[in-house]
Amino acid sequence: MQALRDDKLGSREDKLTLVQSYIAWWDIAGFDNAVDSKIVNWLEEKAKKASPKNESSPDVRDSSKSTAPHLQNRARSSPQNNMAQSATPSRSIVSKDNWPATLSELHKAIERGDALPGNVYGNESIAPHYLQLDNEKADENQKIIMLISDYPNSDNLSEKSLFSRKENQLIVNMLTAAGFQKHNIYCASLASTRPIYDELPEQDLPLIHAFIRHHIEILDPDILISLGSAACNALLNAELMKSRENLHYFNLNNKDKELLTTFHPKTLLANARMKEKAWRDLQLLMKKDIL
Repeated sequence: MQALRDDKLGSREDKLTLVQSYIAWWDIAGFDNAVDSKIVNWLEEKAKKASPKNESSPDVRDSSKSTAPHLQNRARSSPQNNMAQSATPSRSIVSKDNWPATLSELHKAIERGDALPGNVYGNESIAPHYLQLDNEKADENQKIIMLISDYPNSDNLSEKSLFSRKENQLIVNMLTAAGFQKHNIYCASLASTRPIYDELPEQDLPLIHAFIRHHIEILDPDILISLGSAACNALLNAELMKSRENLHYFNLNNKDKELLTTFHPKTLLANARMKEKAWRDLQLLMKKDIL
């Protein structure tokens, strides 16, 4: 109230405006009704209820004997702490020297549940596989397009496929319309298991990125198509929206492979307007006459 007695405020109207401002703030803050005039330490009260009556007062200097044990338990079980504890796999990742050297060995290692990068987030995994267009089976004489996504979700795991039925059909329709029906379409992902909280742990990304490059080297595809932000970041170390609408090149054993970045099919199914943009991305490959 000292401010109201300050002559520097000016006229009576200025002081009235200040008073009205104080009242309005008080009302917005929710202090329009008195609840109790007695000051209560709520944490202390709860701690007393949680402690036996015959127990002596805890030593506040000992961090293991908090006056609020219920808060300790809440902190240990908070989502943030659970995320930090669960995001990093407990098993030691297989060293690079022992990564599978052939495509067949890689598929078997994923199916066995070996501790490869991206294969340690759950008990269910989806190994890479070919997506058939008009072929009954993959033809070794045909060129290979390697599709790279992020990781399987719950629907993919139940369907045993890296893409859902609708996503598969969308991919088939678009690639066929673009003229790639005579190519072998190989589907892979950065992680073969579903990461907790549906997000690849940041601390695991360097090894995951290195492993997908190893995977590419084994397969030796003719064309690479990264689907979504995570795959784009893994291959180009760049953001999807800044990378699409341009054809890139992935250097593999001193040979450049065409690399296209575009949206994940789940994005296209969620937003039909994005299909036109994805089609424009595919046209970049069509113009290269590499069908």
